[in-house]
Amino acid sequence: MRRAQRAPGGRSLHLTPRQLELLTVLALHPDGLTLDALHAHMYGDAPISSSTLKSEVSTLRGLLGGQIASRPYRLSVAVDLDLLRVERLLLCGDVNGALDLFDGPPLPVSESPLLSYWRSYLDGALRRAVCGLRDPALLWRYAARFDDLEVLALLESLLGPQDPRREVVRARHAALLREE
Repeated sequence: MRRAQRAPGGRSLHLTPRQLELLTVLALHPDGLTLDALHAHMYGDAPISSSTLKSEVSTLRGLLGGQIASRPYRLSVAVDLDLLRVERLLLCGDVNGALDLFDGPPLPVSESPLLSYWRSYLDGALRRAVCGLRDPALLWRYAARFDDLEVLALLESLLGPQDPRREVVRARHAALLREE
């Protein structure tokens, strides 16, 4: 599956999942990365050659109109990532805004060690922020989008006995338990 992105000048790009991963890793390191560090963030210990990575960088550089510098490898154009926007919203206490923006873990099938870290980090940070507020409306919004037994249990404990959502939460909780 290819993802449409905006290139410098506003034109649309269609990136492969690997190109999107590479762009994201570079965007997360605005000061740049050595080839070895970029390789580690992209592939970890996987037996992918440096020449393969250089080729992938070269292809992406071409798509971005030359906007990737080398030594160190870094983007020469500003890139705003949703995952960084979610983090900024959480850091300033805007949990509602972060939940609105969060579509689920970023790049969910990526095996990149760096992107695996960010998936786990953001998912956990958002979940803890939502649970920490103990706001039934916010927990309901989270639970409606993500299957999470602990969030459902917390939500059930906060809903009053007359709240019609309580039985929906109980049923969903039971269904998830059956799937385990």
